[in-house]
Amino acid sequence: CLKVTEDEAERLEAASRGNDMSDPWFEYRQGRITASKMGKVCNQDIPQKDPLCDILQMSDFNTENDEGCAWGKRHEEDAFREYEKIMREGHTGFKFTRSGLVINPKYPHLGATPYGIVECDCHDKGDKGVLLIKCPHKHRDAAPCQVVDKYFCLVPHQKTTPVCSSKLSKKHNFYYQAQGLMAVCKVSYCDFVCWTSRGVHVERMEFNQPFWFQMSKQLKEYFLSRVLPQLLKTNFARA
Repeated sequence: CLKVTEDEAERLEAASRGNDMSDPWFEYRQGRITASKMGKVCNQDIPQKDPLCDILQMSDFNTENDEGCAWGKRHEEDAFREYEKIMREGHTGFKFTRSGLVINPKYPHLGATPYGIVECDCHDKGDKGVLLIKCPHKHRDAAPCQVVDKYFCLVPHQKTTPVCSSKLSKKHNFYYQAQGLMAVCKVSYCDFVCWTSRGVHVERMEFNQPFWFQMSKQLKEYFLSRVLPQLLKTNFARA
């Protein structure tokens, strides 16, 4: 059963914090649609591989053998250091906390692992956000704000301030991932960071409730029609 209580969710998040390859992280992801897979379920703008096998963890999971994933993991800390510098210079009382796997009892069929939770004294007390970092391998040697590629996550633009606005395409899977992170983690904004060897793009986006409303319906329908039957079949076979 995927149902979890608030206490169970808190313990799981703490147990998997800072280690997204831990046993609890793998165990509780299985059968849940995690934020990184939500675009593959909901995004109809581009043809994509069905993520069912990944959701059920029926395919091999080895980032070391994937050049793009390995590059991304290797440079996440580089991206974070640049992001943190920008935030500390532009925000009062900036705070960052690493995050484990988050499961929201309201959406037990979903999961999210943001890079971390952020907050500052510039916003209302208790107003928090999530941090999402991407280090695209394909354009690793290009300035992220200037990449011209219809499949790239950002709309090309001239960077005039440390933090850009509204440049992450709503048609890209990363936008779906960001909205999913915010919904599952119950926060009001997401800081999206796109890092390459030639620069960093930082963008703060707000939670898009109408967009999430449609997303959540699609995710629930996919879970009930595609994921749940496979989970029941697997559990029956084990019994």
